[in-house]
Parts: sequence; C-alpha cells; structure tokens
Amino acid sequence: MRRYEGHPPAGALGRAVARLFGADPQRAMAEDLQGFRSFVEESAATDSKNMPLANLGGT
Repeated sequence: MRRYEGHPPAGALGRAVARLFGADPQRAMAEDLQGFRSFVEESAATDSKNMPLANLGGT
C-alpha cells in the first residue's frame, strides 16, 4: 500500500495549528481513499453480476 503525505502550509507550525483546531489532513485523506476503494470494489462486483455476457460472435 502506498503512503501519501500532505505538507501543510507553514510546515510544523501549520500542522500544529491544524491539529489544535481538530483537523488531521493525513487521516482524512486515508479515510477518503479507503472509502473510494470500497466504493469502486463494490461497484465492480455489482456491475459484473448484473452485466450480460458480451456477444463475441460479431453480430
């Protein structure tokens, strides 16, 4: 699994201010990516079950 890191403006000071106000961009990004991954995997599983077989005969 890849690790993504955000770099807040003002470096460590910006990170401290963001945490002071309850913001954690790295955690929010990880949660968003996990949600997107679940959505894509569930959609692919559902679509493949409901999709008719392709007509490979040409007509």
